[in-house]
Amino acid sequence: MQGWGDSPLIQVGIDGAKAVGDVLKDVDFNACFTSTSGRTQQTADYILANHSDVPRYAKPDLREMYFGIWDGMSSTAAKEYEEFHTMRDTPAKYRAQVSGGETYQQMLDRTMRVLKRIEETDVEGNVLIVSHGMVLRQLMYVLGGGDWREHRDKSENILNTSISIVDYKDDTYTVREVNKIDHLEGLGLD
Repeated sequence: MQGWGDSPLIQVGIDGAKAVGDVLKDVDFNACFTSTSGRTQQTADYILANHSDVPRYAKPDLREMYFGIWDGMSSTAAKEYEEFHTMRDTPAKYRAQVSGGETYQQMLDRTMRVLKRIEETDVEGNVLIVSHGMVLRQLMYVLGGGDWREHRDKSENILNTSISIVDYKDDTYTVREVNKIDHLEGLGLD
């Protein structure tokens, strides 16, 4: 469970990011937003290898969910905590104070703050956001009209270096693709 820990990308992540970059090489991005995690910034570097002129912004509010004492712990070890199962299975009942982490609502609030800031800037056109699995899973579900309390039951895990596409127009988000992984076929990453 990485959480706010910041381990470097491993080769699988590098290969996946390069594959994303290849798929998106002809997309004109006007900005890139990442979390402050080095691994998301490295991922963006690989994705934007053919786009050296794209302005990049690291935002702490795009970080992965904060797990408190579980950050850096294996999921096997975290399963020893009863509240871990609540976090995983029943988001609305998760008592983050048990682990010293944050709630799903807190994670959603900070992620939505970033989107609001992006909306308020003069950036138009395509924007690349590179974040983390739990953040993106919840965000895609909510932007698609779902209730954050149900996202663990009614959405799938977002795979590393998958592609999701969201349109924003007239103050409305439309989710077009979630967790697209065609580009990972044959790489042994999917």
